[in-house]
Amino acid sequence: MDSILERTEDTLKKITLYLVLIAAAMSLWTGTLFAQAPRNTMPGFERAPEPIWSRHFGSAEDDGAYAVLALDDGGFAVAGDCIDLSSEQRQMCLMRLGKHGDLIFTKQYAGSGFSSARSLQTTNDGGFVLAGSTRGPGGTGTDLYVVKTDHEGDVEWYRISQDRGADFSQDVVHARGGGFVSAGGNALDLTGSYNLVKMNKPGTVVWTRNFPGEQANAIIEISNGRLIAVGYTKEIPDEIRPINVLREQQMPWEVDPAKKDTGLCREESAWLMTEVDWKGVERHKWTYWHSGYDVAHAVTLTEDGGYVLAGSVHGCRNRPEGYDCWVVRADSTGDTLWTAQFGGAYEDQAYSILADADGGFIVSGITRSWGQGGADVLLYKLDGRGVVLWSTTVGGPGDEIGYDVQFALEGLCVSGTTTSYGSGDTDMYLVKLEAPGP
Repeated sequence: MDSILERTEDTLKKITLYLVLIAAAMSLWTGTLFAQAPRNTMPGFERAPEPIWSRHFGSAEDDGAYAVLALDDGGFAVAGDCIDLSSEQRQMCLMRLGKHGDLIFTKQYAGSGFSSARSLQTTNDGGFVLAGSTRGPGGTGTDLYVVKTDHEGDVEWYRISQDRGADFSQDVVHARGGGFVSAGGNALDLTGSYNLVKMNKPGTVVWTRNFPGEQANAIIEISNGRLIAVGYTKEIPDEIRPINVLREQQMPWEVDPAKKDTGLCREESAWLMTEVDWKGVERHKWTYWHSGYDVAHAVTLTEDGGYVLAGSVHGCRNRPEGYDCWVVRADSTGDTLWTAQFGGAYEDQAYSILADADGGFIVSGITRSWGQGGADVLLYKLDGRGVVLWSTTVGGPGDEIGYDVQFALEGLCVSGTTTSYGSGDTDMYLVKLEAPGP
């Protein structure tokens, strides 16, 4: 009996050793295959701003910061989702931070279950409005969820759409007359999921509009109550397909196209920009397509009344490693003035864009091409012609993503998620950086 036990133990030891060796080999192989390039090899890195401080907040579960505002007193407001420790449910949350990132308060808004904020704005009375989603009736799908608070984060009113399906908000903006307009998606309407919802100041829904398209990801007000929303659509006009721009012509730094070639996508989509009037009537729409499953994530105005859109192109929905960042500069009529592509050997995506006072543009997002972890926060600046002035990354040995970038007192602030720091799978992440140079 003893000899049988000894042989069994010896066999188990050998199996354990083999498993350890296989795991080590796989780790080495994947680390070599997807190794990020050092950030000091990025274009214009020597001119990029450096981080001043970073903060992370969260529980033992997943938490995320998807929107940030720099406040007049030098502090910050951050919106996203965090775990309520008493109910162990994910809830929409608002955090107020001091100018050095010190926590002042955290408020949570349960909705009807699992809830999250994707956008945050200040209001004329000094409060905040958060927009996102909450779990739908019966625990299925999602509902549009908008919360209006006072300056201390206490709820003044909230709205839940209570549709049967999946509707949600990706962005919210102040509207003419003191109300708000949400941009997102609505899966119920067969004419399209590209959804805009107007609410008045007390939060009552004034109108809901669905347009052909998959979803709207960002919205801004331009003039006379008119609105510009951007997102993506699977309806790609034939006349825009021939203008596909080759990667090598847009990125003068060395990139091996074979590493990032994902082949043909099973699905394709194009950027969609829509203009509506104050009644929600569509006035114009424009489609921009590069290649693959392209998604526009952000839009901002320029001084001459034009637009700058930022997002992701060249990748596939199920293979994001092919994505590059893409910025489209359009005039006031929506006609393209220039485009600028940015990326390296692996996945690079743009989620937010700012117009700088010098005529340039600052972009934030995610990169797996450069940095020191699996993914890092990506930041780069273009001049008024789309030329890269500087680029950099922020992050640790895990995964970091920068969802929103804003100007702050004497610098920039970026909000997102981190797995490198904190106690959870992902934590809310806020980084303050130096004032960017030209």
